[in-house]
Amino acid sequence: METEARSFKTINNGAILPQLLYAVPVWIDAIRNQYNTKKYVKVQRIISLRIAKAYHTISHEALCILTGLTPIPIKVEDVATLYNITTGGNNHKYQTDKEQNPSSWLHPTDMCRVTTQQAKARNICGIISRAAARANDYYGQG
Repeated sequence: METEARSFKTINNGAILPQLLYAVPVWIDAIRNQYNTKKYVKVQRIISLRIAKAYHTISHEALCILTGLTPIPIKVEDVATLYNITTGGNNHKYQTDKEQNPSSWLHPTDMCRVTTQQAKARNICGIISRAAARANDYYGQG
């Protein structure tokens, strides 16, 4: 990549994108309107044309592939989703892992299950726990 293209990419990532993505979670519903999306695509297309040094007849999607830029509607959704997940706002749509205290974790023998018969499951779990106890006695705890 030439110096000029790198410069345009730096300007895009450092100045244009932050301005386009400012307060995205507040106006995310407005960007889903096709009229507003076209305005954002137009801005991204101008900088993408400069980075790729391409003709104006090339499509926006092809420009995004050539330049390695994420299309702005997708970028807007990503930023809004990340914000909502990290701040807890509108979190009902997203499944995230919650921190657990290690004391509430299950012991590996408690997680052991054999789907065929419950008796076999208890027997296998017992064998596993006895083998672990023997190995612990043999090798030591630390």
